[in-house]
Amino acid sequence: MSTVKAPTRSVNNSRVYRIVDPSTGDVVDVPSVNTVLGLLNKPGLNGWQVNRHIEAARKTAKIVGEFDTPEAFRKYVRAQASSDTAAIDRGNEFHEVIEELLEYPDNEPFDAQDWMVTQAHSIIDTLQIKPLQQEGGDLIEAGIAHVNDSHELVYAGTTDLFCTYTVGDVTRTAVFDWKSKDVGLHKAKPYPDPFISTAAYGLATHLIVDGGELVPMLARPHDVCVVTVSETGWKLWVKPLDELMVCLPLIEAMAAVFQFKAEVEPTIAPRKATATSNNNGEKK
Repeated sequence: MSTVKAPTRSVNNSRVYRIVDPSTGDVVDVPSVNTVLGLLNKPGLNGWQVNRHIEAARKTAKIVGEFDTPEAFRKYVRAQASSDTAAIDRGNEFHEVIEELLEYPDNEPFDAQDWMVTQAHSIIDTLQIKPLQQEGGDLIEAGIAHVNDSHELVYAGTTDLFCTYTVGDVTRTAVFDWKSKDVGLHKAKPYPDPFISTAAYGLATHLIVDGGELVPMLARPHDVCVVTVSETGWKLWVKPLDELMVCLPLIEAMAAVFQFKAEVEPTIAPRKATATSNNNGEKK
């Protein structure tokens, strides 16, 4: 069985976890990993948008007119959004398949696509994956939280898997994340986004159990592993967790920004519309 997840809610359109603060005993809102990392500025998006304008105009010129770039871009964005939604759906379905196989290895997932079951079996068998255990449960879809050196709750989340895996003759512990797309892993930058978010789970100091209570993690994993999977196969991407420790101050800083915004924004009253008058004294 998996560990218990903490309840969540939405605050200012951001996901937060309801967790018992170990230093006070109070139930507090703690931002999710994705909420925290979503605050990071992504300057590459502007360049991406320009490239999409060019690509959209080239791909759809015969449909919407050679020089109708704005309409071409809108068509491209609609098609891309549909593709992204399908990828998210595939990813969610694969998560369910591989988690069910890990929790119940003797049962075949009901009503799952054949290729997902095949790839999930291949990943589990090839890497000899065995879920780690703590608090009487397998660490599959486990709730985690990070407490900093000042004993402050920083972020929380739900990780895909803590486990041991084997490559060759070497067995190591790892935190795993499953992806249905490459999501930039092939790029040369040292810390692609999936590694940063998965490292945040691996760097967490506590496990969330019943009622949002926290218990210390027994140990941090050796590696951060991201697996991309499709109908044609899968690929394992690995970075040592120690190499990603440099990301922790950045994640903690972004969490502090979120907390500041959450505290300040509700106190900023919206500006009220005021009536003005024209030269004849008439309000408008």
